[in-house]
Amino acid sequence: YHPENPDLNGVAFNAQIVSLTIGDGRLGSMETGVGLVRAIIKVMELCNAGKKIDVINMSYGEHAAFSNSGRIGELMTELVNRFGVVWVASAGNHGPALATIGTPPDICTDSCIGVGAYVSPEMMEGEYALREKLPGNLYTWTSRDPCKDGGSGIDCCAPGAAIASVPEYTMSKAQLMNGTSMSAPHVAGCIALIISALKQLKIDYTPFSIKRAIWNTSTKLASVDEFAQGSGLLNVEKLFEHLKTYRYEREN
Repeated sequence: YHPENPDLNGVAFNAQIVSLTIGDGRLGSMETGVGLVRAIIKVMELCNAGKKIDVINMSYGEHAAFSNSGRIGELMTELVNRFGVVWVASAGNHGPALATIGTPPDICTDSCIGVGAYVSPEMMEGEYALREKLPGNLYTWTSRDPCKDGGSGIDCCAPGAAIASVPEYTMSKAQLMNGTSMSAPHVAGCIALIISALKQLKIDYTPFSIKRAIWNTSTKLASVDEFAQGSGLLNVEKLFEHLKTYRYEREN
């Protein structure tokens, strides 16, 4: 964000973004409970210091025997409820069986926004050279609802693949990867756009008003079961209009 030189601003310049490491290089970059707790505490410290963090993307997750209990889930919920941080989490890549949602978003309360992985016809052709024309669908491996306690862990879905530059030692300029680890940051970036616009218009919001708006505005995919897509494919324009309309109706 460069108030004195707007040409340098990002597309969501009113949304604060930081990068915190929770993966351990000694464990193949797997996250640890200690790393995750330290990251949550750091975000709380930044919020208390007046440096409000708006969105968290967490493209990490594990299976848990008792996913709806535990201190880490409680800390996630406290961060969302007390500090108003929107927490976006990948649903997991353990489908297509039912009840394969990871932790998070399957935690003690319904505070995270869980994201499944979608593949469009254009992605099928451009990224995977699929010659047969098929309608948009969810990747077969994206995790499915319900959660272990019967609740819902997927709120919406988003494109679940990315082509990105990679280090020189890979002997390749770019790499195609897929997973809900790609669809979750897609949603986090879209929410950053929404929050940036809401701040400009001085419209109040909460993580739960954004989550409810996602439920109400996502585009249902007729050929996909609800266990895989949640409320449907994220629709940024409808999401923003819904939040604006809700503010107007509340004030009048």
